[in-house]
Formats: sequence, C-alpha cells, structure tokens
Amino acid sequence: MWFDLQLLQEDLELEQVRVNSLTHMVVVVDENNGDSATAALESKLQVLGDRWAAICRWTEERWILLQEILLKWQHFTNEQCLFDSWLTQKEDLVRSIKTSNLKEQAEIVACQRRLTTIKSELEVKRPTMDKLCSMSQDLLSSVKNKDVACKLEARLDSFAQRWDRLLQSLELSLAQLSSSITASQQTEVVHSVTTTTVTKVSREKVAALRQTRESPPPQKKRQVVVDSELRKRFDVDFTEVHSYMTRGEAILQSPEFSVSRKDGSIQELYDKVQAIERERPEKYRKLQEATRTAQTLVEQEGTRAEDIAQAAEQLNQRWTGFCALLAERLHGWPIKPSYAVLYQCDEEISRLSSLQPQVELLETRLKELKEEKEAEEDPSFLDADISAFKEHYEKVLEDLRARERQLQLVLESLPPARYKETIAALLAWLQQCEAKLAVPSTAVTEYPIMEQRLQDIQALQVSVEEHQGEIDYLTAAVEPVFQKAPPDICQKYRAELDGILARWRRLGTTLTDSAQRLQELMAKLMQFENDVKTLKKWMADVDVFLNEEWPALGDSEALEKQLEQCTALVNDIHTIQPSVNGINEVGLYLKKEAEPPFAIHIQKELDSLNAQWEMVCKQAYAKKSALKGGLDKTMALRKEMQEMQEWINQAEEDYLERDFTYKTPEELRKAVEELKKGQEEVHSKEIKVKLLTDSVNSFIAKAPPTAHDALRSELDVLVANYQRLCSRLDGKCKTLEVQ
Repeated sequence: MWFDLQLLQEDLELEQVRVNSLTHMVVVVDENNGDSATAALESKLQVLGDRWAAICRWTEERWILLQEILLKWQHFTNEQCLFDSWLTQKEDLVRSIKTSNLKEQAEIVACQRRLTTIKSELEVKRPTMDKLCSMSQDLLSSVKNKDVACKLEARLDSFAQRWDRLLQSLELSLAQLSSSITASQQTEVVHSVTTTTVTKVSREKVAALRQTRESPPPQKKRQVVVDSELRKRFDVDFTEVHSYMTRGEAILQSPEFSVSRKDGSIQELYDKVQAIERERPEKYRKLQEATRTAQTLVEQEGTRAEDIAQAAEQLNQRWTGFCALLAERLHGWPIKPSYAVLYQCDEEISRLSSLQPQVELLETRLKELKEEKEAEEDPSFLDADISAFKEHYEKVLEDLRARERQLQLVLESLPPARYKETIAALLAWLQQCEAKLAVPSTAVTEYPIMEQRLQDIQALQVSVEEHQGEIDYLTAAVEPVFQKAPPDICQKYRAELDGILARWRRLGTTLTDSAQRLQELMAKLMQFENDVKTLKKWMADVDVFLNEEWPALGDSEALEKQLEQCTALVNDIHTIQPSVNGINEVGLYLKKEAEPPFAIHIQKELDSLNAQWEMVCKQAYAKKSALKGGLDKTMALRKEMQEMQEWINQAEEDYLERDFTYKTPEELRKAVEELKKGQEEVHSKEIKVKLLTDSVNSFIAKAPPTAHDALRSELDVLVANYQRLCSRLDGKCKTLEVQ
C-alpha cells in the first residue's frame, strides 16, 4: 500500500503539468463559438478542477494516515523486539541456574537469591506486557486488517505462553531448592528458615502473578500505581505531539513550497500552514507536560526510566526542528506567494500580449465578411460583439498590468533576506529558552544546586542581552514595510513582530522573576543553615556546662557561682527563644517551597533541632532548681551544725573545763548534781544530732558522689565532738560519784 501510494503521488505530480496547462488556457471566441459554448467549457473545467482537488486531497490525507500507522508500527516493533530480547535473556538465565545436586548450603542460598531476583524483575516488567497489548489494539484500530490482527494476536499469545512457562520454571526451581534446604543439616537451621521464607514469598508471588493472567490485576502499592499512571500519561502526550509533528511535517515539506502555483492553490496551502500554527500552542503545552512527566519518572525510578528520558529528549529535539521549519514557512509566506503571483502576472501578460495579432485579425476578418456579405445576410451585428470583446481584452490586460505594479511595490517594500534568517534564528532561540524554563527551577533544594540554577538563569539573561541587537534590527527592518506595504501585509508583519516581542518580554520578565525568587530563597536557606549551625554549636557548649560535676554541697561559694551561671543560662534561653521561633518559621516556609525530598530533609532538621532545644531547656530549668534547692538546704544544714557545734563548745566550757571546788560533803553533792544535770542535757541532744545526721545523709544521697565530701566531713567532725563530750562528761560524773 505504501509503494502504491508513492506511485500514485508520482503520477499526480506528472499529471499536475497538464492540469496547470489547462488552468492557464484562455478561451478564444471565434466565429463558431458563442457565450453558451464558453460557459459550457468553463463548467467542464470547474468540474475537472474539483475532481482533481479531491484526488489530491485524498492522496495527501492517505499519506498522512500511512505515516502515522508506520510510526505506530515502528514503535510497536521496537518495543516488541526489546521485550523479546529481555524475555529470551531471562529464559536463558533461568536455564543456566543449577538447582539440583547442590551440596553446599551457600550455593543453594545463592541460587535461590538469583531466582528470587528474576522473580522480582518479572513483577517489574509486567506493565510492559500490558503496554504491548495496548499498542497492538491502537495499531489494529488504525489498520483494520484481519491478517495483521491474527499475526499480532499470535505474537502476543506467544509472549504470554513464554511468560507462563518462565513462571512455572521459576516455581519448580524454587520448590526444588526449598526441598533441598529442608533436607540440609540441622546446624544450618538459620539459613534453612531464611530460604524457606523466601520460597514461601516466591510461591505467593507466583500464585498472585498467575491470578493476574486470569483476572484483572489486584490493587498495587500507591507508588506503583502512580508510576503506571505517569507512564500512561507520558505515552498519551508523546503520541499526540508526535502525530501532530508528523502530520505537520508532511504539509510543511510539501514540494508545493518550491514551485509556482495558482493563487487558489497557494491560498489552500497557506490555510493548512495557518491551521498547524493554531494547533501549536496546545501541542506545546502537551510537550511541556510530557517533559515534566518524564522528569518525575526519572526522579522516582532512576535508571529504569532511561527510555522515557531518551524519548523525551528526542521529542524535544524534533520539536525544535519542527518549530524552526514552521517559522520558516510562516515567515517566508508573504514573499513566496507574491513572487509566484508576480510570475503568473508576467506569464498572463505575455500570453495576452501575444494574442494581440489574433484580436486584430478578428477585426480584419469582420471587414472581409462585410465585403463578402450577401443580400440576405448582414454581418453588422458582429460589430457589437467585436467591440465588447476588444474592450474586455484591453481591460483584462490593464488589470493584469496594474496587479503587476502592485505586486512589484509589495516586493520592494518587504524586508531583506537577512530579516527572514534573523527571525528564524530568534524564534528557534526563544523556543530553546522557553523549553528550559518549562522545567520548574525555583524550588528550594540543596544550596549548590540552587546556585547552579541561578547561574543558568543569569547565563540566559546575558544571552537575552546579547540578542537585543536582533530585536532592534527586526524592529528597524520592518518599519519600511509598515510605511509602504499594503494593509494586509502590514497587518501580517505587525502581528508576527508583536508575537515575537511579546514572547521576548515574557521571557525577560520570567528570567528576572526567577532570578529574584532564587536569590530570595537562597538567602533564606543560607540564613536558615547558618542559624541552625550557630544554635547547635551554642547548645553543644551548654550541654558541656549542664553535664559538669556538681560542686561540694558544703561549698556554698561554688554552689552560688554555679547557680549564677545557670540563672544566666536560663535568661539566655529566654532571649534566644524568639530566634528559635524565627528559625522554625523560616524552615517551614522553605519546606513549603522545597522539592519533596529536600522538604523531608528540612522537616527532619527542624524536628532534631526542636528536640535538642527542648532537652536543653528542660535540663537548664532542672539544674537551676536543683542548685537553688541544694544551696538553700546546704545553708540550713550548715547553720544547724554550726549552732550545734557552738552548743558543744559551750557545754565543754561549762562542764569539762571548769574546776569544781568543794570543801564539804554538801558542796560535793551539789557539784555532782550539777554535773548530772549537764549530763542529762547533753544526752538529750542525741536525738537532735541523729536527726541532723539523717538530714545530711538524705540530702547528700540525692547529689552526685563528688559533692558528698565537704558536708559529710563537717557532719563527721560534729558527731565526733558530740560523742567526745558525752564520753568525757560521763567519766567526770563517775569520778565525782566515787569521791
């Protein structure tokens, strides 16, 4: 069919010469033809032209349809070959894996691991089968051929059977390895349990995959569903844009652009080009969506989406060339039709001028007829026809010459060839810049990446400044057109230039906004990272202070010094708290503007920072409270011990260091009674000493071990002095009683 259509197109091109000659014919009315004959001939020519146009239109539409089918067929064949190669590779790999006569436990586990890996690869490759089925249905809907349908169905059935056989082979191999592991030594039970678990999971996957062959696919994980939807969306957009460019290239590369045609044919071709231009913005939006979808798939799937990335890159490259060709056709349109029409005018003027002798011959022939007239026939009635015909002839010739002068004026008013080259290059450059800006580049991510993006945008800004001269040239070159050319030509050039200037201004504004936005976000990110770093360093220093050894509980000066430091720390916390709140606000703002992976990183950074901050605040408040309580308790205990020590010193002075003088028994009795009274008073203080001892021991038990010594030593001295007082007083009482 393809070659038949090519032969038909070649025949049409050959016959086009005859059709052109027919359209250029001029009906010459002679003595045997009248108005009715002329009208009949024109009607026949009109019918013939309509039939010829219908044939050309059908051939062109058929050519475009065949190109689309060929593209689909090539795409399906490539995917089919890749899948066949992949499936053959996996079949050979499964056959090469030895599953019997394995003696070593490590070999069994290694084989099972390889089979499990192949199993998982089959699960991942499953969507490719569905894609092939979808592509075949699309192809069959375009071809509608039973033989082709049978061949495609047989091919897909072959793939399905090979797929099932591969699954069965994997299942049998895994079952065999599972049996080998079960029969292995008991000392390797850990490996056995692991391999059995893997085998169980593999069997479940086999059962699930078999079920998918017989029933609709089960619910998958959210990420897999998202990836599948993204791939489907990319395929739809890719196919739509690809089909649009194929259809457009068939028109834009038509040989009609390089040959002179009648004005009607040129107008028809012009309408087709304008229709392509009207569709371009919508297809460009589809191209941007396909590019973004491909980028998302690459970010999510990595190397598994390399085919998507390559297809997107090739599509963008083809789009750039297509837009350049379209711009060339659109820009060159006002010139080429004008030259073509001018050439036609020259030809028609030459033809009409060459008919001048024949017109004069008609007048001569009329005179001869008048001289040869017979009585019953008077040729004078032909005078009016000859005069009308001659006036019509001269009017047509004058109109053609006026049209020639008008076209000459139009061509002289058009800009030079450099204008066309400049505008084509500028449109291609604008297309490249817009494609680069189609991918979002102002989202927050790692600082070096944002810095590189800013450099790219600044490089584009420099490039915009470098192309300013081209804009100035276009504006200056088109000004004479506005002054001299006809209104329709002026309007076309003005619309073209206004469109370019609008895109130019939009590009400059977008670049400026993107650069400012990036600089603002980079400044906030730098501030956020510096503030987080400073706060973490401060908290690390504070942590050292909070984990310092406690001073001796008896050392009031050291306790007071640490309490002052801890109070200053609490005051610093109150001062820094607004800064911490500011860090959280900036972090949440950056998270909102960040790419998803970096947003997760910012959230983790904030969570870690806030947790560390709360821990520092909690420890600082707790240490301040503990130091204040320790200082107050220390001061109270030391005061009690000091009072007790003073009482002991006074008791020693009153009862032990005083000499009792007695001369009579009565004086001796009074001295003994006085000592016994002192003895009772001293022993009554034992409860207070015990309570004081318990208070000190309970207090120092709550403090770190390094803080025990000072207060305990004071307590030991006090207890020793009290016990010594009791012992000496008891001894002195016994001595006096003996006397």
